[in-house]
Amino acid sequence: MTGLPRAVVAARVSELEASGVLQLVGTRPGVGRGRPAEQFELSAEFGVVLIAGVSVNRAHIAIADFAQRILAEDTLALDIGQGPVPVLDAITTRLAELSQTTAMAGAPLQAMVIGLPGPVDPGHGRPVRPPIMPGWDDFPVATHLSASVKCRVIVENDANIRALGEARAVPEDQLPMVYLTIGAGIGHIRVPRADDVVCVCGNVGCVEAVASTSAILRQLSEQHTCLASHSQPTLMNSHNSCDRAASVVRMIRKAAIEVGEAVAMLVHVFNPKRIVIGGPSLKPAMTCLAGICSVVYQRAHPLATRNLMIGNSSLGESAGLADALSPDGVAGIYLRAHCTPSSAG
Repeated sequence: MTGLPRAVVAARVSELEASGVLQLVGTRPGVGRGRPAEQFELSAEFGVVLIAGVSVNRAHIAIADFAQRILAEDTLALDIGQGPVPVLDAITTRLAELSQTTAMAGAPLQAMVIGLPGPVDPGHGRPVRPPIMPGWDDFPVATHLSASVKCRVIVENDANIRALGEARAVPEDQLPMVYLTIGAGIGHIRVPRADDVVCVCGNVGCVEAVASTSAILRQLSEQHTCLASHSQPTLMNSHNSCDRAASVVRMIRKAAIEVGEAVAMLVHVFNPKRIVIGGPSLKPAMTCLAGICSVVYQRAHPLATRNLMIGNSSLGESAGLADALSPDGVAGIYLRAHCTPSSAG
């Protein structure tokens, strides 16, 4: 599969086995003549991986071994608006505490993966003008974390990590797949009827400006501030809870229509077999799903939706963990680094 000579592959595998990355687990009978093929797997004892999926108000953190087993996990409350140093230091402090509770306490830290809710330059490990992360622009996240955890740090966009993790969990006949995160941020695709709404990114009419959870909360606050200023106190107090509940339902339904319009455009562009709705919290996604489906099947071309599946994330909060531990995630990056000939560094 690699196109490399057998001797080269054998040398690289021997190097990885000697360093403890791989371990021999058996042989597989070959086809035709020749020796049975040796089967290797990543060694669980090689070390641990630190994982952090960061959203606006919390971080889902975990520690895993190289066999892709979660050793410990936790949810940490935070405010991303405090800036990178307090947030990242809080995450590393909690990970250090959590690591002492695992069966592999004291095992070498081989890598850390962190997903951030904004555009990221993974090559340099820095956020790039993230709309909902004030003070984070161009901050050297990878460098800062490496100094604390003393291992390689991989920085990615949280939606990318979740999408790749979700893709590993579905059958191949359900790919290609589009993963949509619903939360404080959604995306910056322009939607109809929102030309007068300014988004945090500086543009107008973005789906995030009208359909994200932060946009819904802002609209709800504005609406009830207006109602309170024009209502009698007794009437407002007696009906406040009901009014707010009804307003939330209406706004979520309206948001689902806007998201559905954006998803219909994505269907026309990418022609996926599956649309997955997820995010830091599945509650908004579950509430919006019916409305999104309705708009997509109405707007998108029948040929594109004939076999299209739309559903909520099957992994939930674990979607990001699944990709961080995948052969294409931290393990794959580590293996590629260690398979590089020594003359190339």
